[in-house]
Amino acid sequence: MAFGGERRSCPGMGFGMGVVEVALANLLYHFDWEVPNGEELEMVKGLGLQRIGKARLILLATPHHI
Repeated sequence: MAFGGERRSCPGMGFGMGVVEVALANLLYHFDWEVPNGEELEMVKGLGLQRIGKARLILLATPHHI
């Protein structure tokens, strides 16, 4: 566990998780994302509702102008 657990958990855990969430939201909002050369993503079934990629995910980010 990165933030520890139970009684001795990090008091900044909520803040740290929030900062990561906002940073990810900003990246998703300000860039258009696509796979290189229009390739298809190969996905396999995982546990429950998740899907797992067969290969490493490589994306091209293009600045999105508002």
